[in-house]
Amino acid sequence: MSKLSYMHLMHAFGVHGTEVIKKRRAIMISIKSLGLTTGILGACGMFFLSWWLILTGNADGPVTLFERVYIGYSYTPMGSIIGAVWGFIDWGIAGMIFAWLYNKINNNSFSTR
Repeated sequence: MSKLSYMHLMHAFGVHGTEVIKKRRAIMISIKSLGLTTGILGACGMFFLSWWLILTGNADGPVTLFERVYIGYSYTPMGSIIGAVWGFIDWGIAGMIFAWLYNKINNNSFSTR
């Protein structure tokens, strides 16, 4: 769309000149929603990773990084549930931190204009 037709379109909707810039608002991410979403994805990822390794026969072997970091986690049926809990907590916190940081940066960038 050319600049001329864009301005005509904005004029047709009653937005004139600098009002386009003034009407922009910061888009906020819900911290709770993103934390819950990433937590669920992390829990599913840990659970299905464990079961994939169990079913393919690759669960045996040396201790992995996941087993060292997450207390109680192992490539067993009970370990997959423990891993899902750890995945929910770990990824949920990471999602909440990301949303908080995004909102903080986004608010600062719009308040300086």
